[in-house]
Amino acid sequence: MGVTRMICGRAAQRCREAVQSIMPETFCFQSRIIKSHQYNVSDPVNLCLNYAYGVLGGECRRAVNTVGFAFGFLHESSDYQTRQSLVYDLQEPFRWLCDVTVIEAFESGVLDLKDFYFMGDDYRYHIEIQGKRRFLELLKSKFNAGVKYKGRTWKWDTIILNKAQELARFLLEKS
Repeated sequence: MGVTRMICGRAAQRCREAVQSIMPETFCFQSRIIKSHQYNVSDPVNLCLNYAYGVLGGECRRAVNTVGFAFGFLHESSDYQTRQSLVYDLQEPFRWLCDVTVIEAFESGVLDLKDFYFMGDDYRYHIEIQGKRRFLELLKSKFNAGVKYKGRTWKWDTIILNKAQELARFLLEKS
């Protein structure tokens, strides 16, 4: 399991480097790890990534709750995560959907620097309510977009649920 986590971590790092290479400098995106604090909201891009991953996490949590499994394989339960570590495992193959949406939000002008403000008291960026609404609409359109899968057109939330069900059947030795 350690090798798998290491490979996933390296793949995620390469993905972040690719995002950084195409993100305009005005948004100050450096990395997902800044000053030894992972996944902070030290810039607008990280804030939007956190928000998008939260939406994805909700979809994955719903799927995991539907099938009734909670234990993970790649992610371990810990104090900072819920006991449903499988939610984080199920997110991994779909994170790209969030990454692409964040890139599109900034490249298309759905979000601009004026949509964000910095609070010195907590050293975090925040997003104006109208910007948040526009971003959420973009996220919803991505998650509700039809995609060809198994010869049919499915929505991403249905595919996520299908993958959780396939995993449950596999674990119960029914497939």
